[in-house]
Amino acid sequence: MTRPPINKTDAHRAKIGSSDMPEVHNLEFGTVQSFQLIYFTGGLLGRQTGNSWTIGPMLRDGRVVHLGPVPDGQVPELAKQLGVSMLGTSQITLDDPNLPFHIWTPIIGRPSGRFAPADRWGLISNNARAAHDEAYANLARYVEVSLRAADIRLRDAADHYHRQLFAALHRGQSVDLRFKNISEQDLHAAFHSLLAELGAARDYLSSITAREVDGADTSVDSLARLVAWTNKQANKSARQHPDVALLLEGMDEGANDRWMHELTQYRNAFLHREPLGARSGDNWLIIAASDTQHGPVHMLRFNLPRHAETDPLIDALDKFVHLYSRMQGLAGALADRARYPDTPVTFVAASPRATDGDMAG
Repeated sequence: MTRPPINKTDAHRAKIGSSDMPEVHNLEFGTVQSFQLIYFTGGLLGRQTGNSWTIGPMLRDGRVVHLGPVPDGQVPELAKQLGVSMLGTSQITLDDPNLPFHIWTPIIGRPSGRFAPADRWGLISNNARAAHDEAYANLARYVEVSLRAADIRLRDAADHYHRQLFAALHRGQSVDLRFKNISEQDLHAAFHSLLAELGAARDYLSSITAREVDGADTSVDSLARLVAWTNKQANKSARQHPDVALLLEGMDEGANDRWMHELTQYRNAFLHREPLGARSGDNWLIIAASDTQHGPVHMLRFNLPRHAETDPLIDALDKFVHLYSRMQGLAGALADRARYPDTPVTFVAASPRATDGDMAG
């Protein structure tokens, strides 16, 4: 059995308390300096120059150059032509030039025109807390924090790919020749953290889902426990619940894409059995090159450890981008079905009140 659906419109009205928008006093306006970067797979990076982008690094006649300027609207098509995927943008704001901050906006796994999943679960948390549902609000907040941390770690991994590619091309690194360096450890750490955060988001989403199914108690606080609970004969019908089905879809042996199973396997392997980078003979970096209509494109590859020589070579960023993208999709689908809406609070700036001094004269 499932619990009756909650009317999200009514829940949101209860949150506000009335149809009136709250007024905000002493609102200050200002300007800040910022610029944007766009990250791609393979180590390519775009830098914003007005309404266009320069994208690189590229190697031409022994020199490291960048393509561009590329108009903003042509970047997605250019990415396809180069054989790379757009990951996300990082807006770097220089409000404090000594402490710039980055705002990551995912592109991959995010439907056009929607808030990012991390933002959506933050709004759901706010609305749940305003409705005095503290348990749900806390879990939604945990999902938000985990997804946002995964965003940052994916950005870090993509940034390290770019730095390695840029340095390799500048020093004339040969194509398809394996190499290592100390900075490679930054990649290990970024991927470890990315998998840990994706695993945390998975478990918090599972805990939220369990609360929508009759018979499941608060002890079902992870995907593993949700699977174990639904495997019991008395609870098998819970697998038909739409939220449970969404979570388990990527675990089933007959699924076309067992991405959730892969995420669990990688996460458990690296966090419990063998950290990434522990094998000195594995995890070599390689520069690969391919011909495109824009000339040769060089990309960094960081192949995951293989258990047998016959196993296919899998680039770590490509694989973990796929798992990240699927988690973004799952988090978004479950946000659509959440107990509370992801509607942001709307407010108006209060009109300044006239003072005696304003009235004088």
